[in-house]
Amino acid sequence: MPTSDSSSTDKQPTAQDGYVPKHFANIDQEKDGEHEKAPQHVAAASGSAKPATEAPKAAEESDEGANTTVGKHMAKPAAKHVEPPSESSVAPEEFAAQPAKAALAAVPAKPSGKPAQARSFPEKPTEKASEPENKDADTKKTSKTSTTTKTTKATKTTKQTSKAPKSTKASKSTKTSKSTKQTSKKKKGSKKKRGLIVRRVLIIVICALVAAIVILFANGIYWEPKVSGQYYGSGLSQQNDSYVNPYQWQNLNRDALGRLHYTVDGQEMSRTGIDVSEFQGDINWHQVRNDGISFAMIRAGYRGSDNGQIVGDSNFRKNLIGAQMAGLDVGVYFYSQATSVDEAVEEANFVLGQLGPASIEYPVAFDWEPASGADSRISDLNVESSQQIAEAFCQEIQNKGKTAVVYGNIYDLESLNYPTLYSYGYWLASYTDQPLMAIPCGLWQYSSYGTVSGIDGKVDMDIDLTQALNQYYSNADTSDSASSSND
Repeated sequence: MPTSDSSSTDKQPTAQDGYVPKHFANIDQEKDGEHEKAPQHVAAASGSAKPATEAPKAAEESDEGANTTVGKHMAKPAAKHVEPPSESSVAPEEFAAQPAKAALAAVPAKPSGKPAQARSFPEKPTEKASEPENKDADTKKTSKTSTTTKTTKATKTTKQTSKAPKSTKASKSTKTSKSTKQTSKKKKGSKKKRGLIVRRVLIIVICALVAAIVILFANGIYWEPKVSGQYYGSGLSQQNDSYVNPYQWQNLNRDALGRLHYTVDGQEMSRTGIDVSEFQGDINWHQVRNDGISFAMIRAGYRGSDNGQIVGDSNFRKNLIGAQMAGLDVGVYFYSQATSVDEAVEEANFVLGQLGPASIEYPVAFDWEPASGADSRISDLNVESSQQIAEAFCQEIQNKGKTAVVYGNIYDLESLNYPTLYSYGYWLASYTDQPLMAIPCGLWQYSSYGTVSGIDGKVDMDIDLTQALNQYYSNADTSDSASSSND
């Protein structure tokens, strides 16, 4: 490759002739095809083509010459940081001495997606000095674009955030409205379900009541009005009255069924009743009432004559409720085998516990009679002990608001010293046409072989004489007052 001091016969054109070296024109070319034309210019500038092996040596020589020439021109501007002269002010002779440098600059670059840029050489401080400015401009542009993008993003986010509460409020309001609608629907549904359940329950209850009523009527179990009449009481006002017979037995008569009635001047002064226990089994009390029975004495329990254990009657509750539903007046009795006052009180409290809150019209009877056989618990008791036992039982009953009466036959009552128990009255057991004992008994058990509808087998028959008894004492009181006034 020729240098700047080599001889050349041809006259080279100058800048005055308008000549521009081709290697300056080829620097800014971007396409690969345009870069391929650079070797022709190199060949033309050198005048003779050299082999490819000599190209590196020539390039090195040209680099040394270019460095010397560039150093001359750039010594002062580089030191003072003055902008180097432009291409138009540089003489073409100086660039002609650098054919190898131009050839290297014209070598085509590797194709890439970006447009090709001119290479910067170390001898051109202008290009190196201009690159930081361009970079600063690019960085400024990129920073401006980044700041603008950031500001736009920030404004968008602020707009979105400013709009977000409205949307969230709207969404919340819609959600709350939906939830309220759902809850109202659920409430309505639950109310409907409850209404259906209540209706079904009512229908079931009504059907059950109707079925129960039908069953009760079919079995003869239903409430009836109370029978006429009442119990007037058996208690006496004084002990001397216990020795007087107040009745006129000619007023006593039997009906076709063998039942006794006490009538005075054509008016009946008595009531017909029965006494029952578990031995009578199941009783149809409505049939009993329709058979003319007005009251019933029902056994509440008993104390064993051997072991002394208190046992409740197995049919007591059933008989009590059944008799009251049939409209009968009811009283109770307890079969006692008490050997002490404490046991008598225990028996009385047991009866009261069996009754509970039930109200009764007739008294609670103390049935004290020795059991058949030599092993009876009470057979060896004397009269005083027996009387105290009877007194304790009756007093406990009356202290709890009930009425008491003493039951027994003539022998049982005598063993209890019955005149001392006059305030409670007597329920006499005597299976005869007339009582064998001249005693003012308010109740009289006159038979153990009675027959009554609704009861299988025999049953004890009783008559209530309390109305006639109280009438007698009232008449006696008036006569006594009248005689005393005459005196």
